[in-house]
Amino acid sequence: MKRTWYVGYTNASPTGKEAFPTTVRPSPEATPQYGAVWGPFRTRRAAEFAASQVGNPHIVTVSDAERICRSGE
Repeated sequence: MKRTWYVGYTNASPTGKEAFPTTVRPSPEATPQYGAVWGPFRTRRAAEFAASQVGNPHIVTVSDAERICRSGE
């Protein structure tokens, strides 16, 4: 399986979210450090962008983050 990007929800990060790559599908056993996981993202840039956004109503889905990163909005 190729490496894909996800956003994990954790208390260890200032925003409460951090982007991480993985080659396995996230599960409670595979990623116990995260309370929830969002993804997969097609690009690292979109995953990091989504992780850095707090309360942005324009980013509701993975597709929103990918579209905004692609267009440079």
